[in-house]
Formats: sequence, structure tokens, C-alpha cells
Amino acid sequence: MSPDVGFGWHWCRVAVYCAAVAEDALLLVREMKMEGLLFLALIAFGVWHYWGKRYLQVNRAKNALQRLGGFSATFSLVGTDGATVALDAVARKIAFVDRAGNPSIYMFKEIIAVEACKNGTSFSKTNRGSQIVTAAIGHLLFGTKGFVVGGTTGSSTTSERVTALSIKIYLTDLAQPVREIGFYKGPAIEMRSRRFQQSVAILDEWYGRLRIAIAKP
Repeated sequence: MSPDVGFGWHWCRVAVYCAAVAEDALLLVREMKMEGLLFLALIAFGVWHYWGKRYLQVNRAKNALQRLGGFSATFSLVGTDGATVALDAVARKIAFVDRAGNPSIYMFKEIIAVEACKNGTSFSKTNRGSQIVTAAIGHLLFGTKGFVVGGTTGSSTTSERVTALSIKIYLTDLAQPVREIGFYKGPAIEMRSRRFQQSVAILDEWYGRLRIAIAKP
């Protein structure tokens, strides 16, 4: 998959995210019985601001990755904080672009560990040399009943509120040994909410890719 295809897929997910935000906004209107053009204008401005910000972040990351020699992104993701991660499955390389647009590149063999975090606390970690037997992220968060995008579970865990989801990537780089990519950061949301489930689904994909990169450098 080329960088353009990768970033195009990112925009599809941004659209899904915005749809979830709009849905939450409509529910808020109904619950609080708020009416009027002013409130709708505020919602429209918020969506416009989000899209404008994401557009700049995605294009900055795309341009930075294209400047890297010997790297062609198979998968790429712009995190919620603007930091970007990309994988070149053929060259076995991983690249990062920070929020200022500065790129850096490493071989898969330079990844020491990957760690999934919720509210800043680790709940799953894979180290180089360890067997990849960790359950899917949804299983770890929701328990043995599992996780289904758009579905619900009977576990009381789903009532827990979350403000942040991220993956930390540990490298053999003394200057910058840890890189963090955000998958959700914002107001507290319940684990059973659609927005949270969508974030978990994307995080699960990337956690799996990074574990493969560690296992097969």
C-alpha cells in the first residue's frame, strides 16, 4: 500500500470519528433540550476546526515521510496528538514524524518493546524475545466476553471512563528511547461508547502490527 492509500484510509477513519462526534452532539441536544442556531453553529465550528487541524497534521506527516530516502509507507497513522507512525513492510523499517514535522527512521530490529496504555497506565506490553501470546486489546479491556465494534458486553468494566488510549514504542535510541502514539485523548468517555470502541479497534490493529515487527525484524 502506498503512502497515499494509507493516508486515504486514515481520512475514512476521520470521517467515521466525526460522525460519532456528531451523533454524540445530537444526543447532548436531546438530553439538555438545547435549541437554536447558535448551538448548531458552535457544533459546526468545532467540526470545521477539527477537520482543518487534522488536514494540516496529515499533510505535514505525508510530506515528511516522502522526504525519507529508502522508505515507502505500507501503513501509516496520524495519532490524536499529531505524532505519526508508519511502517515499511518490505524494507522492515519504522518511521516517526513528530508534531513539528521532523521525521526519524529505524529498523524493526531497533524496536525493543511495545506497550498499550489506558489513562496513562500500561495494560499490555510485548518485549523483544518474548512469545506473542497476548490476547487482543478488546479482550484485555472488556474481559473474557470479548470485544465487538458497535456492540456491547455484559461486563461492568464497560462503565469505566477513559480519557486516553495510546501505544508506547521503545527503541534502542539513547536520545529518544520512547515514542508515543495517541489513539484517543479527550473528555472522559465510557468504554461501551462507539467512539471508544472505534479507537480500540484501530489501536488493536497497530498493536498487532508492531508485535509482528518485533517478532520478525
